[in-house]
Amino acid sequence: MANTLVEFLPLVLFFVAYKIKGVYIATIVLMLSMVLACLYYKIRTNQCPKMLSYSTLFVVVAGVFTLLFDDPIFLQIKPTVLYLSFAGAMYGMLKFRKKNILQALLSNKINLTKNQWDSVLIHWVFFFLFLGEINIIIAYFFSFDFWVGFKVFGMIILNIFFLVFEGIWLYTKGATISSK
Repeated sequence: MANTLVEFLPLVLFFVAYKIKGVYIATIVLMLSMVLACLYYKIRTNQCPKMLSYSTLFVVVAGVFTLLFDDPIFLQIKPTVLYLSFAGAMYGMLKFRKKNILQALLSNKINLTKNQWDSVLIHWVFFFLFLGEINIIIAYFFSFDFWVGFKVFGMIILNIFFLVFEGIWLYTKGATISSK
């Protein structure tokens, strides 16, 4: 639970800073809080989780461009670039290197067949593609204020729904969870 809080806290701080001080202060708050989240993990476990590391890198780059060019579009496209990168990396590893990243990360926790692991990975690839597409649509066709609310609350809700449905799918396939 503490880890989830550490990873979502930057998003909440961004939202609060945006509502109080605007996008540019919120961008600085987001960048600093993401770096602090990575430092927290580095101190606590001696490493920052890979997804958080990549996300932090993307946030810092997008944030710097947002501040340099005085244009928040860089923040808005960051999630799409990140989601498409995750989808591409996951599918590319499966297709060209025959390595299922999710299986490598979670096989000690969830017992599935090779085909089931590949199905789970494909579900995640399509989910990341969907998130990237919905983010860019909202970024371009709605106000920045609406996008911020969607990014903070809508994306979390979509992730929860996906995880619930993925959990149900895994249950129907007879997946067992290990207590290791």
